Amino acid sequence: MSELYDILVETPPTKVILLALDQGLWDCERSLNELAALCEANHMEAVAEVTQKRQTPETGIVLSSGKLEEAAAAAAELGAECAVFDGELTGSQIRNISTALGGMEVIDRTMLILDIFAARARSAEGRLQVELAQLAAIEIPVCIIATVVAIVFYVIKDRKMIQKYYK
Repeated sequence: MSELYDILVETPPTKVILLALDQGLWDCERSLNELAALCEANHMEAVAEVTQKRQTPETGIVLSSGKLEEAAAAAAELGAECAVFDGELTGSQIRNISTALGGMEVIDRTMLILDIFAARARSAEGRLQVELAQLAAIEIPVCIIATVVAIVFYVIKDRKMIQKYYK
């Protein structure tokens, strides 16, 4: 069987709590159902949902501190290891929300989708493209990304040349 199949069968799914800010711009319930399905595709189980209706996000933490306390309590009670936010977060928002949740891992929708692609990438080039997208999603400076890309392509090129020479 495949390595992915073995992992899915042998390990229980990671329990996660879903967080969302409902600004009235789209159907929040439908979006959370889709996020739960994405979590399931990444071997995660959504055990709770915490949503807040407000027109503007709270600076730094998106949701109010009261809602984050509610989420932390639900996560502790249900054994959630990670929080998945329905939307895009900045690096500082991820850090602030994680701190408010007691150090729990926090990812956003984009990071979750990239994790799904990373788990299913087969070729070296495909894995590299996903890795670059993940680096860009967490706002790594472009000069660092360019350096990593140059090094990886150099290694791939050399590996292909060596394989061609010794065939």
